[in-house]
Amino acid sequence: MAGLKQTLSFLEAYRGDLEYGISNGIDSINHSTNGTPFFYGEGEATEYLSELQTLIIQIKRQISEKST
Repeated sequence: MAGLKQTLSFLEAYRGDLEYGISNGIDSINHSTNGTPFFYGEGEATEYLSELQTLIIQIKRQISEKST
């Protein structure tokens, strides 16, 4: 379970970085990342962020299920 918790921590930090970058504009996030997809508009970035949030929720559920 330690591996899942560490993965969760990394993903939450990544989400925070993306939220910050997106808040500064799509050009900002596109020019400051390497490995994150290129976003052609705010809608694409928002969708990506939503998918990341879904993954975070799924991992939290797995951690919760394993601890009960």
